[in-house]
Amino acid sequence: MSNVTVGFFEDPPVEPPVEPPVDDKNKTFTQDHVNSLVAKERKEWQAKLKKSEDGLTSALKAKGLTEAQRNELQTQLEDVQKSLRTKEEQTEHERTESARKHKEAVDSLTTDRETWKNRYTKASIQRAILDGAMQHDAYDPEQVVALLGPNTELAEEIDAGGKKTGNLVPKTSWDIPDKDGKIEKISGSPSEIIEKMTKHPKKWGNLFKNKSTGGLGTMPNAGSGSVSENLSAILKDPAKYREERAKGNIPGVRATGKQHV
Repeated sequence: MSNVTVGFFEDPPVEPPVEPPVDDKNKTFTQDHVNSLVAKERKEWQAKLKKSEDGLTSALKAKGLTEAQRNELQTQLEDVQKSLRTKEEQTEHERTESARKHKEAVDSLTTDRETWKNRYTKASIQRAILDGAMQHDAYDPEQVVALLGPNTELAEEIDAGGKKTGNLVPKTSWDIPDKDGKIEKISGSPSEIIEKMTKHPKKWGNLFKNKSTGGLGTMPNAGSGSVSENLSAILKDPAKYREERAKGNIPGVRATGKQHV
């Protein structure tokens, strides 16, 4: 009887079951899943905006941009930055910008007002001093402006009754010797101050015509007329001559009466 060998074989591998495709239209998402997706998309979007912001910021630093190009880039940058802000941040930004623009407008108006005020003040003061200097025969009216200008300001006008008129007029404060030679600070219109200065030729006579104590041949306080006419009139009056000689006002004669050597 022959032997028969029987072989045993493993079962063939079984293929995994194929799952039917999922219908996403009918898939249900939880709120956490939705929030996660929204946050992810927002993060990706913000990353793109931040990249755009950096690019526009760098572009604005480039040299050679025209004003139109710079304005266009600035507008794009502001739009990107607006998109990057939250609603609360945008509200705060708009409030801050509004306050800044308001302050700039106020500052600009204040600067313009002060500029025109200073121009008006300077012009009014210079005009008043020039008029007074020419009225009182100053050699160089501009020199008188330089002298009195720093001590002159616009002040409210006071009428004869001591009441304020509401008008602003130039007022000069100046040290003037009184009749005893004592220095006294007085205030008045530039013309009034200049008139008082002309009455002190030894101090300010070099500023005005026919008022200087001058040198040989010049008669202080001699009034109008030529030097020879004034001297001739004094020589005809012995008492006047002695008085003027004693004061040293006779050309070529000292106060002692001795002739100059």
